[in-house]
Amino acid sequence: MNDAKTINQLKQELRKEIVEEVIDIVRDEIEENFSDDFIRGVEEAELRVKEGDVAEYTPEQLRKKFL
Repeated sequence: MNDAKTINQLKQELRKEIVEEVIDIVRDEIEENFSDDFIRGVEEAELRVKEGDVAEYTPEQLRKKFL
């Protein structure tokens, strides 16, 4: 029984390490690939949404305008 518990503990520790590593990789990618202007634009958009100042698009309008 102790061996099974130890194996499960090792698996959990390994999962935790993998998740932490993936988070670090994603964080590095974000820092490298998103400019300050882009981040500022997203923050401004979030603020407008919170304030209720949003535009509504149909799915088709959204595709035409942004894709």
